[in-house]
Amino acid sequence: TYRSASGALKKITSIIDKSNKIYKYIVNLCLTLYRESEKLFMSRDEQAYCSFRSQLLMSLHDGVNAIRLEDPCHKLAWALDAALKDRSCGDKRLSELMQI
Repeated sequence: TYRSASGALKKITSIIDKSNKIYKYIVNLCLTLYRESEKLFMSRDEQAYCSFRSQLLMSLHDGVNAIRLEDPCHKLAWALDAALKDRSCGDKRLSELMQI
C-alpha cells in the first residue's frame, strides 16, 4: 500500500510511537492549518492536510497502535479506507458509515 511504501509516514509514525501527546499535536496542527485557510474552495494544501491526517491515522491502525482507538475519527477513517481498498461501498460499508 501507499502507507507501507512511504518513508516519511513511517518515520512520523515511529516518532509518535505511543505518545498520544505528539499525535494530538500533529493532528491539531493539521486542523489549525486547514481552518486558517482563507480560500473559498479547498486547495491542494487543504487536501494535503486532510490526506496526511487520515493516512497518519490509518498508518497507526496498520501498526495496531493503541493511539488509533482514542481518535474519534478512527471508525470513519477505517470504513472509508476499507471501501477505497475494496473499490466498493456496498451495503455493509454503508451500514458502518451510517452508524458513525
